[in-house]
Amino acid sequence: MSTLGGFATGGLMAGVLAKVSKPVANAVAEKTGIPAATVTRVIEMLVPVVLTVLSKRAARKK
Repeated sequence: MSTLGGFATGGLMAGVLAKVSKPVANAVAEKTGIPAATVTRVIEMLVPVVLTVLSKRAARKK
């Protein structure tokens, strides 16, 4: 089974999520009024958590 990886390991999914995080952060910042830099930091903290959850769920289904 291939894993989703993470930022430290250069995982494919982490790279994909990192690329889409900036437009998402800008959209959230625009809607909420929170600075884009703050939203980006929160997204960067959440991406590894989301990847871990997805990896564990994928491993459980195997």
